[in-house]
Amino acid sequence: MKITRKQLLRIIKEEINNKIKIYTSTIIYFWPGLYPNSAKHSVQKYLTSRLGADAIIETIDGHMFARYNGDTLFVVPKNHAVSFSTINKLINERVEVTLGPNIKRYLAGYSAGSTGVVSAQKSSVIFDYTILADPTPISGAKFDELNYNPSNWAGYSWYNGTMEEMIKNNHGKLINKTNKSHEQYMHDAVDALISMS
Repeated sequence: MKITRKQLLRIIKEEINNKIKIYTSTIIYFWPGLYPNSAKHSVQKYLTSRLGADAIIETIDGHMFARYNGDTLFVVPKNHAVSFSTINKLINERVEVTLGPNIKRYLAGYSAGSTGVVSAQKSSVIFDYTILADPTPISGAKFDELNYNPSNWAGYSWYNGTMEEMIKNNHGKLINKTNKSHEQYMHDAVDALISMS
């Protein structure tokens, strides 16, 4: 793959400023589950495999910032417990974002990553679409799309009641109850978000 003069100038400018400068019109925040480094459950590893060689991936303090399609930024915190304010602070300090009404922000959480989704939803940021992928149910979580399999959570007595409450609080939203493996929901959510951007 050849590098263009424009790409080279951008790389040199970034190195001179010692900052990652990403001009973007779409930001996707995706909180991982309880085991973010396992081969089976890693959002970062799966995303890397899906984006391919054209993506520019930076890791800052364990958080993944992947840019692709020229103007899309995919952000994956290092674990489910990282607050949205921590991630947003890194973006504000290290990433330049296109301002204005056309910027799209998508939000997702896999398994225990629903904790990060709720943290983001408590901020003043407005998200265009939220996907929960076989999440740990949290009664205050909001979503546009929920994909889940209660069988994956059979050992947890609190699951059904909390999931029912979460669904009740999101009346009229897209809910898909299927029989997929736990990690397949994460794969499907990553793929859907790549397609949306």
